[in-house]
Amino acid sequence: MSDIELDEQLIHDAAQRSFSPFKDTADMVSRIGTNARGSFGSFGEVVAFKELVQKQFGIAGASAVEASNATIQLSQALASGVLRGDELNSIFEQAQNLISTIADYMGEPLWAIRDLAADGMITADIVKNAMFAATDEINKKFDSMPVTWSQMWTYFQNEALRAFGPVLQKINEVANSERFKEFIASATQALYLIANVIGYVFNAIVSLGAFIYDNWQWVAPIIFGVGSALLILASYIILVRTALLIKTAAVWAWNAALAANPVV
Repeated sequence: MSDIELDEQLIHDAAQRSFSPFKDTADMVSRIGTNARGSFGSFGEVVAFKELVQKQFGIAGASAVEASNATIQLSQALASGVLRGDELNSIFEQAQNLISTIADYMGEPLWAIRDLAADGMITADIVKNAMFAATDEINKKFDSMPVTWSQMWTYFQNEALRAFGPVLQKINEVANSERFKEFIASATQALYLIANVIGYVFNAIVSLGAFIYDNWQWVAPIIFGVGSALLILASYIILVRTALLIKTAAVWAWNAALAANPVV
């Protein structure tokens, strides 16, 4: 297994354990790994940290959007080296239990966290170490919670994405191949050709309509003449068919009369 495949497997497993969308987990792992590279010793540490944070949001009942926004704020705080200000307020609002974990790790009451943050005491290392120190407690609380239908659907989507990953990769390779690009170019040209033909036909119809409108005093007698001739022909055909039907009926009646005559 390549390093990329191993990294994807780590993210996939973490997303499944925390019932988080794979893409969101991968994006946040990338963001934290980029913004706070100095706070973590390995890629696996970043993934494990993200999993614990996501579980904290799940315990707090934060929505996917709220968790995503708060995680962005947290990654910015880790990048700056300290957690305070807007980043702290955002996490307080979305997942106060995460702040409680930090307070317990520091041995301080929850109400003192804002003052400590204002003094720059809540460093990136403290945030990371607090989360890892509470791993067992976080996992225990999260695993004791009932699984929702939304979480099960997210779990299924992650598995489907993982299962169809090779197929999607093949589709991506085909879409980026030279032959497919040539096909798209040819198909595009064909579409323009068809559009031009339709345009010519439409213009011809419009021109014909304009000609009829401009020359109606000459066209009208012809149209009415042809229409009258067709009407006379249709009337003649109807009369002939009616006469034939009458004649046929008379013949049937005569035959019936003859058949009923004892002499015949």
